[in-house]
Amino acid sequence: MTSRAHPQGGVLPRAALQTPAQSPLLAALALALVFGAAWLALLGATAVTPPLDNIEQTIWLRSLQWGYYKHPPLPTWLAAGAAALGGYGPWPTYVLGATCTLAALLMFWQLLRECRGTAFAHMALLASLCVTFYNGRLYYFNHNVVMMPCIVGMAWTCWRLTQRPRLATWALLGLCAGLGMLSKYETAVAGAYVLLWWLHLRGWRHPVHRVGLWLGAAVAALVFLPHVLWLWQHDFAPLHYAENTSLGVGLGGAARLSHTLLWLADWLFNRPILSWLVLGAAWWGQRRSAPPGGPDPGDESRRFLLLWGVAPALMMALLGLAFGTDLQLQWLTAFTLWTVAAAMACMRMDWAAPRVLRAAWTAFLIVQIALAAQLWLSSTHGPEPWRSEHWRNFPSDALARGVAGPARQALGGPIDIVSGPYKEAGALALRLPEHPRVLINGNLSISPWIGADELKTRRVITLFATRTIPDGAHPAIPGWAWRVGATLTHKP
Repeated sequence: MTSRAHPQGGVLPRAALQTPAQSPLLAALALALVFGAAWLALLGATAVTPPLDNIEQTIWLRSLQWGYYKHPPLPTWLAAGAAALGGYGPWPTYVLGATCTLAALLMFWQLLRECRGTAFAHMALLASLCVTFYNGRLYYFNHNVVMMPCIVGMAWTCWRLTQRPRLATWALLGLCAGLGMLSKYETAVAGAYVLLWWLHLRGWRHPVHRVGLWLGAAVAALVFLPHVLWLWQHDFAPLHYAENTSLGVGLGGAARLSHTLLWLADWLFNRPILSWLVLGAAWWGQRRSAPPGGPDPGDESRRFLLLWGVAPALMMALLGLAFGTDLQLQWLTAFTLWTVAAAMACMRMDWAAPRVLRAAWTAFLIVQIALAAQLWLSSTHGPEPWRSEHWRNFPSDALARGVAGPARQALGGPIDIVSGPYKEAGALALRLPEHPRVLINGNLSISPWIGADELKTRRVITLFATRTIPDGAHPAIPGWAWRVGATLTHKP
């Protein structure tokens, strides 16, 4: 009979971990679906304007490219597919973002089930759903979100190789890595951990691992190659963008230290703080139960989870200290769930104990209700003192009403192109029923879905921020105005 390591040590038959057959998977699926449906309904009801990243993708999908001026192309391709099925609007991106996040969490659950047991996996899923990247931002669709299932796939196949070395698994790992690189270059960080684990396994001694490492690298390179060619043809534009916005900032010595420490504090005590509350409640429940018996949990799975849960943050922190990089808080979107699992792997707990489960579930429900209440109160539906100035409350509906009628009258028909800041111009384009294309900041070089000649033949307006209305312009809402035509900020 096939066996597996028990989370409290020793070996149990596979049948003992499936009671009844497939019910753990159904329970995890049910939790993910209920969680996703509830949060999407709440986020959709409270967001006047979609997240900036979703708007960005609805702008870019008007032209499918092998790359864009900021990022690789896979998220935009997926957004285009969602728009083809669900229409051009915010909801297809909401569902797509939630699907990527929840799919990654379910894959994560299955990996933990294989290496630490079902009870551990259930608790990790419960705690991870309290990470603020994955609840209040569930409707976000961006490159971090698409990268998440790719990185979980890399970790999952990496663990599978630990148990059973196969060239097919190495090829699958390479496919996940290639797709991840087509989502965001940060996937290279996960590639470094695959290499570190290969060294830990002494892969050079095993013929499958020796060949497999090269096979996985070759598959990843083949998948990524078309984008590399695009980069070459476009002067490596995304790399220049990264250099100008974060990698090349070059903070000074004191600023490097303070910025990195704040970033690490956000990693440990902000994004996952509610997860720690759930695990703390589980620990409190353990105190009231019989102490866990048996030997210490398996060292191999603990080392694996510590590698994926702690090393990414430390590597990025080193980047900040060594090069003065402006570390972005969202860079740990794809890794924070592993931090939760790594913390759990260091706790000697009986995760299946009834008191532990009751305490954790109680904390989980309290956390979710509190988060939902906070979201509602800070939205436009909440009392005036509680409303936040978050982008989701930007009055894009009022902006569209202020522009639509007068602009169509001035142009003699529907608006074809909106030029302006991509946040506000993109939000306006989503609100208008004709869904005009967006000329980002009046720059044709980063808006390949618009040709220079079209600015002379199409109906075009420019949206801009202003405190006073200049001659030839028209008011939209306080602080914003529009005028007919477009002024290019960069030569085509």
